[in-house]
Amino acid sequence: EGDLIVVGSTSGRVRALFDDRGNRVKAAGPSMPVEVLGLDSVPQAGDPFRVVEDMQEMKETVEDRQESVGAMRQHHVTLESLHDMLESGEVKELNVIVKADVQGTAEAIADSVVKLSDENVQVRVLRAASGNISENDVNLAASSNAIVLAFNAQTDPNARTVADANGVDIRSYSIIYQITEDLTKAIQGLLEPIREEVKLGSAEIRQIFKVGKGTVIAGCMVQEGKIQRGCIVRIERDGQQIYDGKIDTLKRFKDDVKEVAQGFECGMSFEKFTAIEEGDKVHAYIIKETKRGE
Repeated sequence: EGDLIVVGSTSGRVRALFDDRGNRVKAAGPSMPVEVLGLDSVPQAGDPFRVVEDMQEMKETVEDRQESVGAMRQHHVTLESLHDMLESGEVKELNVIVKADVQGTAEAIADSVVKLSDENVQVRVLRAASGNISENDVNLAASSNAIVLAFNAQTDPNARTVADANGVDIRSYSIIYQITEDLTKAIQGLLEPIREEVKLGSAEIRQIFKVGKGTVIAGCMVQEGKIQRGCIVRIERDGQQIYDGKIDTLKRFKDDVKEVAQGFECGMSFEKFTAIEEGDKVHAYIIKETKRGE
C-alpha cells in the first residue's frame, strides 16, 4: 500500500490491496492476484503495470504512454485511410474480423472479402464468427491493425469503449453487397465521405403509454445534452443494447417538437420498436459527414 503505480495510461497511489478471498493485504508478491484501489480511471485488460519512484516519474510515464496510444490510434487502418496507407507503403495487407448474426453468413462474407485481394493489397480474415462484437474481438483488431465488419451484429458497450480508445474501425451493415462495395472503394480510394457518430444526449424511460393500436410512447426525462426528432438512438437495458434505430415522434405534452433539452420531460416513440421498459436508457446520436483527409 502507498506505492505510486502506472497501469497503461492510468495512474494513482495504491490505497488498498485485496487478495482473491477479499482479505485486505499490505503487499503482493509475484504471481499473487490482487484487487488494487487507487487508480484515477479503469485500465484495460493487458495494460502493463509499473511501480514508480515519485510523482515526476509517474507523470512522465503516463505522458509517454498516452503519446504511444495516440500514435497507435493515428496509424490504425480505417476504410478511409486504407488507400493512402497502401499508396505510401505503410500497409501491404488488410486484416479483417467478420461478425454476423449466423455463422454461415460470417463465412460467406469472409470468402467474399478475401477475393478482393489484388497485387496492391492482401485481404486476410483473422476471425469469422457469429454473435455480437465483443471486447475480445476489438482487442484482436487493435493488436493486429484490423477492421471489424459487422453484419446484423451489435457491438457490446465495453467493446465500443475499447474500440474508441484504440481507434479501431467498426463497420456495421444490413446488406451484404455493401460490405464488398465499401472495401473495393476503400482499396481504390473512392470511398464516400467519413460518417462519424456525434452524441447528442441521453434520457431515461420513466413511464410507458399505449396509445391506439400498436403505438407505444416512452415517457422520458432527458438527463444529458438534448434529444432531437429523427435522430439515431440506441436503447440499453442493464448495460446491453436492445435497439438501434431512429426516433419516430418526439413530443412535449401533446405538441410535436424538434428537440428537448436536458432536465425536461418528453414523450417519444421509435421506428418499428415497442418492446421498451421503464428504466431503459436512450442514447441519441447524429451522423456527421466529412470528406476524406479533413
